[in-house]
Amino acid sequence: KKHTHPSFGELALMYSAPRSASIVAKSDGHLWALHRSAFRQVLIEAQDHRKDLKKVLQAIPYFSNLDSDGINNLAAIMDEVTFGRGENIIEQGQPGKHMYVVRSGSCYTVEMVPGETKRGTAKAKSFFGDEIFTGDERYGKTVVSLQSTTCWHLDRVIVEKTMAPLIEAANAAAGAKK
Repeated sequence: KKHTHPSFGELALMYSAPRSASIVAKSDGHLWALHRSAFRQVLIEAQDHRKDLKKVLQAIPYFSNLDSDGINNLAAIMDEVTFGRGENIIEQGQPGKHMYVVRSGSCYTVEMVPGETKRGTAKAKSFFGDEIFTGDERYGKTVVSLQSTTCWHLDRVIVEKTMAPLIEAANAAAGAKK
């Protein structure tokens, strides 16, 4: 298994460069090819979706002091997840592991506070679960998908391991300016 790789030629696709190696098959198999124009179209579509995601991330108070590189890094570590109709995405009071940004679809939100129940909706470009980054380790509301809903989700542990020093420094610098 040494020197095996599931794909090749990606650098040539990404950088319009000549291939840097020859590939020789040791046995019969199937080969899939991706045309450069199709690859570029996929990249453009992915960047368009990430552009909306980056705008939402900049609006979240915990990340608002990050520069564009920090926001780009944050967007790059987010994964996409899809929830079916009626599926609980987060539950109030449960330990929080992820923050979500709605990419498509819509959700119903319920927040139980002493003496009242707050109801709302979360649609594309809405976010929830961000309280897990502000010291509260439990979700502050319940969010249920009203239809098939696709979200970007951000894992708190990954953010703490990879981005915490950058976020803390940006927030400290912003605090010093005030």
